[in-house]
Amino acid sequence: MLTMACGSGSCAVVAAARARGLISSDYAFVQMPGGTLKITYKDDRSPVMSGPAEFCYSGHLAI
Repeated sequence: MLTMACGSGSCAVVAAARARGLISSDYAFVQMPGGTLKITYKDDRSPVMSGPAEFCYSGHLAI
């Protein structure tokens, strides 16, 4: 099964790009097969992720 989007991975990629000086903005858009996320850093430790959320699975777990 393929993950269509990864929020934590998006935050990590933007943090790494900022640390290397590849991004000078406080935010970046990350495009993935499942949609686009806007990752904003107000400081170097607190990412804010915004974008669409969609229901993709329903199931039951017998315990």
